[in-house]
Amino acid sequence: MKAIFLFLINPIAGLWYALLDLNKRWHGLVFVAFYSLFGFALSFTLTSADSYRIAARFCQQDYVFQNIWGMYERGTITDIYMLSVFSLVKPYTDNPKVVFAVMGAVLGGLAYLSVSQMFKIWNGKRTKYFYLILCFFVLVFSFDKVNAIRFWTATAYFSFFAIQYLYFKRRIALFLVVLSPLFHFAYMIGVVGFYLFVLLRLLRVTTNMFYFMFVIMFVGNIFMPSNMIDDMMTDEEGEMEEISDNRAIGRKEQRYMRIDVNQKRHDEKVKKNTTSLYSQANQAFTRTFGYIHKYGMFLMLSILYFNRKRTTQGEGQRMFFRFVLFSYIVGYTAQIVVFNGGRFLVLANHFYIFWFFSVFQQNCSRRWRQYAWLLVPLNFYALSFVIFNAPRLVAPMFWVAPPVLTIMDGIGFAPVDFVG
Repeated sequence: MKAIFLFLINPIAGLWYALLDLNKRWHGLVFVAFYSLFGFALSFTLTSADSYRIAARFCQQDYVFQNIWGMYERGTITDIYMLSVFSLVKPYTDNPKVVFAVMGAVLGGLAYLSVSQMFKIWNGKRTKYFYLILCFFVLVFSFDKVNAIRFWTATAYFSFFAIQYLYFKRRIALFLVVLSPLFHFAYMIGVVGFYLFVLLRLLRVTTNMFYFMFVIMFVGNIFMPSNMIDDMMTDEEGEMEEISDNRAIGRKEQRYMRIDVNQKRHDEKVKKNTTSLYSQANQAFTRTFGYIHKYGMFLMLSILYFNRKRTTQGEGQRMFFRFVLFSYIVGYTAQIVVFNGGRFLVLANHFYIFWFFSVFQQNCSRRWRQYAWLLVPLNFYALSFVIFNAPRLVAPMFWVAPPVLTIMDGIGFAPVDFVG
């Protein structure tokens, strides 16, 4: 109850206290409520943000689920989660803050399920290393991801059920993973990769073979051009449409790739036209820590691979390490093939942190404590992005005022800027 009391005074204080022990039901409620409140608090003043475009789309037309399902079956839309939420909310309000509050609660619920797993596998006193590793585990679907709600909700969903099946051996999760593309079509890549790993596991592919493929794809990722299919779409769009347009799944694929190409062109145009000192510094910062993470993780996984026989772990943890390597293989492949495919490397890093967390207590030597601190420079960009990005998305009131004031301020939000 103390977590709720703190949340009602200041949401940040409530979230911080709730994270101390998510095994408690009230703490989980506060965790989910914070995500929902953050969604409601979005200001929609940052026109380059995904949330601005989503809010505009919500406000500019009506949504009926039967029509949405029909479009999904025909392949004219790639996924149905977000539009389905639109159809539930639209009959009652035109306020986009409400729809983001609902989707924020869904993301928060899935994030809570994933994070609570960490509390279940840790035995004994929770040390500073517990919270250090937990912090970076949460980052993959941190509350600011409400801004880009579809992909990161799909990530939270996929991550939870993949871990449930592979680590906790919940068989139902094997079938529930397949629903991930309903949140975001890009997760067709994740689903195919997941079932391919399950098959390779049945074929008893060794850790040595996974590491060999990991090294090959890492080197290929350095030297091969990125976004190969997107470039083909740019040059041979008509030909590809003839090939894939005869099936609903093909039309979804075609539409997703077309969206990818348009996003790529938009980002390149923005980058080309951006000359401010701040933007140039930001791009340099992103590139620098991108290289640190990329090469640092390759080195880290290589060290752990060559020292795996000296690492105390069960067969399930050894299998999950193979899955981590395979996740990086899928991530490198996706980055080569499609625009924004690098987001799957974020997921692979997420799985690595879970594996590291699961074996840390059994290997809590000086060397492993150093490995834990290496998470800071390896994930510094992700942490700094949340710290920088979150305040830009919401009004300053959110961080200092009680939730009731944030809600009262947003109830009368008039979406006049989106209608036209």
